[in-house]
Amino acid sequence: GIYREKYRAVLVDEYQDVSRATTKLLQQICGEENPPWVVGDKRQSIFAFCGAAPENVDEFVNDFPGAVKFSLQTNYRSCKEIVETANQMASLMFKDNNSPEHELPNWKAHESNPNAVFQPVVSTATANSDRAEYEEIAKQIKDWATKKVPLADIAVLSRRNVDVRDIVL
Repeated sequence: GIYREKYRAVLVDEYQDVSRATTKLLQQICGEENPPWVVGDKRQSIFAFCGAAPENVDEFVNDFPGAVKFSLQTNYRSCKEIVETANQMASLMFKDNNSPEHELPNWKAHESNPNAVFQPVVSTATANSDRAEYEEIAKQIKDWATKKVPLADIAVLSRRNVDVRDIVL
């Protein structure tokens, strides 16, 4: 009714971080004939602790039957090394939840990325305990620091914030 007339176009950014209740509300506001435009990547969901449902990304075409889904395959913001590492981490993190119909696409790095001002060195590690993970991260940072890599140039990507906040070098 009234909201469908008022809001003819609805855009939702970070759709992986909305709740199922939000999806139901969007269905009521938009209606079947006018699905919302959404942007989301379930690999980037960070608000599960407050009800976010990353499966919304997979369920979008079911929740909004007239919608069309486009997948962006090229990452224009990161260099090849970072993109390859992100793909590797995503495949490990989502391997148990990845059924064939919800398979994660691999991003591709844009070949002539204007933002690539340096050639990063990426190191990945797998650990069988939190302590082993902390020790490996600390060891790698100390190794780079010994090789005169400025600490400001070192970044640690982890599955969760808690995984790196208590590391002591």
